[in-house]
Amino acid sequence: MLQLSCGLSGQTVLPFDKIRGRRRYFDPGYQNAPGAWHLVFESNDDRYNSIDIEDLYRFDSFFQEWFHALPDLDELDKKVPKPSNFGLA
Repeated sequence: MLQLSCGLSGQTVLPFDKIRGRRRYFDPGYQNAPGAWHLVFESNDDRYNSIDIEDLYRFDSFFQEWFHALPDLDELDKKVPKPSNFGLA
């Protein structure tokens, strides 16, 4: 299971077999906080939340290889045809 601490309320857990794929995005931050890249593990099951972590950790090559082997949901989204309502009132 992919498990992260979630403060005093407990932990966020996402079993490996419930990971639909991965996403990566940049949060630009704000005035006094620098921007950071985020890694997101999306769930394929409504009973589990996706996990979003800042890419601040030094992940080893095994993690990097595993992460990049997950389906890239950002790339898959680019290939899905988008309906167009252009010209419709």
